[in-house]
Amino acid sequence: MRYSIVMVLMAAGAANAGVVTVDAASFATGANISSSTPGITLREFTNTGVSTGAVYNPVYAVANITGLNAGINLIGRSTDYNFSNSDDADDCFTGVSCHHAPTDHQFHALMMRFAVPTNLIEVRVHFTDTWLDGMKLNLYNAQRELLASCWANGTNPTPPRTFPTWVPTSVPCGYVAAEYDCNSSGTSCNYEKVMRLTRAIPDVAYAIWAGETWDSGIGAVNKITFRRFSDCAP
Repeated sequence: MRYSIVMVLMAAGAANAGVVTVDAASFATGANISSSTPGITLREFTNTGVSTGAVYNPVYAVANITGLNAGINLIGRSTDYNFSNSDDADDCFTGVSCHHAPTDHQFHALMMRFAVPTNLIEVRVHFTDTWLDGMKLNLYNAQRELLASCWANGTNPTPPRTFPTWVPTSVPCGYVAAEYDCNSSGTSCNYEKVMRLTRAIPDVAYAIWAGETWDSGIGAVNKITFRRFSDCAP
């Protein structure tokens, strides 16, 4: 009986869900897009410029100056399109430690907060052939517990994989959407990759996306897709 009730509630929630995309190209360059899309709030999560803890800053549609096929705008912060150091951002967000020194503990992460927990998040990432390090997408529940991680490398055609990538249970968490502007030997290309994580139930309250460390993992994001659930009963 209990199982039947759970299934009915899940089905009712699914009936009130729709897939929504935040596309930087849909906004004027320079626009504050932090709260532009119902169901999701975007913020820069950073410990830079503060002596303790971390702060949440607005997110903008910033001009695409990368030369990548990512449209006219990227999702970025006030000074840059690059988000970095997911590892230290994770430590701070989950209450382990908000390091402030030395410099290699500074982080600028893209924070996504969902008005109602979701079970689908996609981040469309663009890499040049010189952006060597990986980007990481972390999902958290309302208690700020880590639920899942997806990692993508920018220098080869390997699809994103669940993190840690070296364990036997690691599986693809997305796909390569495009490969272009390759060199004559085809060994160096620009890539567009979709990092995609799904959950059996809508328990994702937050997501953090950034490069793995403070000085690596340069990637540009232009679209975020999520499943928006209603906070009302059907």
